[in-house]
Amino acid sequence: MALPSLVTPSRHPLALATVVATAGTVLFGLAARGAGDDLVVDRSGTLVGVSLGAVATATLAGGLAAAVLRSLSGRARHARPVYLGLTAVGLLVSVVPPLLVATTPATTVWLLGMHAVAAAVIVPAGMPRLVGPAGPA
Repeated sequence: MALPSLVTPSRHPLALATVVATAGTVLFGLAARGAGDDLVVDRSGTLVGVSLGAVATATLAGGLAAAVLRSLSGRARHARPVYLGLTAVGLLVSVVPPLLVATTPATTVWLLGMHAVAAAVIVPAGMPRLVGPAGPA
């Protein structure tokens, strides 16, 4: 059975990757809970649990950010290196909060793992195709 044309990976690979990454990070959050690790962060002296809704929202925001970066870098002459450079900077900036607010080493590892899962799925899907002298590849 074929997928409907609106959701085929070739038409919207970044949107599909964002959905897959969101599922992956939520499963990662469930794995943390299953391992007995409560994901708790310190927000200005108040301990707050990281909800699966927050995990999903953050991953969806990452997919949106990748779409914006792809759009911006698509206007550049060398779109792929620009996209990868901007994405690398964004990923480096995004790992700072888990390092600063996590209350336990386990929470830090789980949160950084979620970043890695999301990035591994979203970044390649958002990467602009190579453009040669004859047009898009």
